[in-house]
Amino acid sequence: MLEKIRRLLYNNSMKLYRANIADNCFLVILVASLFLVACARDNKPAAVGSATGLSAEKLTTPEEEVTRPSAEINATTVTNGEHMELRVKELHIGTGFDLATRKIEGETDKLPPTTVKLWCYSIITGASNETFVRHVYYCKGRQVADVKLDVKYPIFSTWSSKTILPEWKGAWKIKVIDFDGCVIGEKGFTLE
Repeated sequence: MLEKIRRLLYNNSMKLYRANIADNCFLVILVASLFLVACARDNKPAAVGSATGLSAEKLTTPEEEVTRPSAEINATTVTNGEHMELRVKELHIGTGFDLATRKIEGETDKLPPTTVKLWCYSIITGASNETFVRHVYYCKGRQVADVKLDVKYPIFSTWSSKTILPEWKGAWKIKVIDFDGCVIGEKGFTLE
């Protein structure tokens, strides 16, 4: 039902644009009502942008993030009428990054106390059109950075970095989150 509503809105968006205001209001109210009924029936929350199928950045707290079981690290969604299943093929964390070879330097589960900058490199697969992912950095369970990164091709490598403050020692985690707020990959490490 939700998929039908998304397609209806996307396919008729130009018709809605050309129609008069009264027709637009009626259609918007009708579609919004159908969407809310479908969400209630499917026991799903109504998310921003999901009715139109257009992606919108959804900022969440760690408690609100949707986490997939570890056996299924992917996110299936519909964007602009197309089915996308994003996956993290590779996720590397280290103390440096060589742009020429696109390789992380100093990759280990325990980073030295002299570390001043973290680098996170990910290869994302499954994008059928341009979208984005976020690298979200956590230190001792507290979010310290959220970096939005474009994904432009079906197989796309992207990276981010975070400057480290001296008091940020201890357990770290970096999560890769898709445009719907689903965690599609994560990696933990320790900064000594």
